[in-house]
Amino acid sequence: MTLPPVSTKPQPVPVEDEKHRVQLEEVGQDLLLQTYVMMKTSRLYDHDNENYSRQLTRLMEVLERGFRLTNVVKLHAADGYFFFNDKRLRVRLDGYLANKYVQDVLETMGAGGFAFSEGVERSALDQLFRRICTIDPNPTDDEASIEKIHAEFESLNLPKIGLAPRMNLSSSGSKPKTIREKRRMAKQIFFRAVGAAGEAVSQMAIDKPVNTTQLKRIVHSLIDQILSDETYLLELTALKNFDDYTFAHSINVSIYSITMGLRMGMSKQLLAELGFAAIFHDIGKTRIPKDLLNKPSALTSSDWEKVRRHPVDGVLVLSSSMTLDSHVARAMIVAFEHHKNLDGSGYPYINRTADLNLFSRIVAIADFFDALTSGRKYQEQFIGFNEALVELTKQSGKRFDPSLVRLFLRILGVYPTGTLLLLDSGELGIVISNNPEDIFRPRVRIIANTGGFVEKSSVVDLTAKDASGDRYLRNVRHIVDPKKYNIDISQFILADST
Repeated sequence: MTLPPVSTKPQPVPVEDEKHRVQLEEVGQDLLLQTYVMMKTSRLYDHDNENYSRQLTRLMEVLERGFRLTNVVKLHAADGYFFFNDKRLRVRLDGYLANKYVQDVLETMGAGGFAFSEGVERSALDQLFRRICTIDPNPTDDEASIEKIHAEFESLNLPKIGLAPRMNLSSSGSKPKTIREKRRMAKQIFFRAVGAAGEAVSQMAIDKPVNTTQLKRIVHSLIDQILSDETYLLELTALKNFDDYTFAHSINVSIYSITMGLRMGMSKQLLAELGFAAIFHDIGKTRIPKDLLNKPSALTSSDWEKVRRHPVDGVLVLSSSMTLDSHVARAMIVAFEHHKNLDGSGYPYINRTADLNLFSRIVAIADFFDALTSGRKYQEQFIGFNEALVELTKQSGKRFDPSLVRLFLRILGVYPTGTLLLLDSGELGIVISNNPEDIFRPRVRIIANTGGFVEKSSVVDLTAKDASGDRYLRNVRHIVDPKKYNIDISQFILADST
């Protein structure tokens, strides 16, 4: 396949008028969406089908619009973003599924994207998608398979179509390629973040000033990981049995919040401020005696009075420990508001009505869900992930913003990450990611079968069907309480395997 010239690093975009920039954004978004539509349509219909032909025509029309702006049209992914030539496309909520799906297919192909030269023919595009439709859209860690697929595309030698190489813009180091490497990298980032949060909170607890530079870097590493693939960090939020849950809780809330912000199309700057604010939402609790925080019995009215001071204390701690900037200002707002409710209830009480800050509304949902599923000492019984979603839904419109609750539910699905499921195959599996196209059929890591625990776990997609395409290979029987059967899911989440 002839490869048109493609830059391997971001090039400076020349100064253009606003109209031209808008045109680039529109064509880029349309090309990304139509590429996704073609990938899906080529799997659903025969290539002589009218619907397939219609979608191919639309792709040609989008490319023609692109060629009116430039001679070579390039759609390529890097660090979780898509670029139209060298212009980064905005992440849009309505285009998130397309973005993620196309990235997964490209990763499986071992490519960063596509490059089309002016004059590309319809027959060449048809050949391209005839081959793409045979590829499993789920990323693989099989290097030999990737190389084979890449070689097959090269051998097609499609005129005026090329595969753009993989790119990594945010780091000069080597980018993890296999699932095992990606999980290992996510664990490094996660535990580094927990450690940094713990160190900062410990300093603030004894009124020492905190340098926020390292913390901001940590947040950016979380963002980069989520942009690359949110699966691996969301999987780690299911870890609940820490010696000191407080620091992990702050990182979990940050991960959930960043993921929600990304789905809403926030810029990287806003994601950074949101993630930073989420880490310190509960910083006021450093002023609450530890024996009160860990009290196993019900809190008295006097106890509650002390607990309900922590939003105000949070503002005071942040203002005295950090130099004021946009990150710290956002954190102060969130610390103060995250227990204020949508209907005006909650604490601290203020004698006025005002809309809650968007960041506060996001963090409140993430905080509520993670706290319910923490399994902390004062909880008399385990609250499963599914039950926590039910509780969250009950509070929608009262405590929490309904639109944000719906977004959070779409992210986690019916079976949130970390849920233990019994399948009709007799297998036990831990949910590792939601399937956006069918929230009832997540991807799970198989940890046991009818013969007992397996020596090496494997990941299966519950949307997979048999050869006839008429029957699902596996179905969910019911959710399993891991504590009831003395199963520690953390050992499987932390295992250095695929």
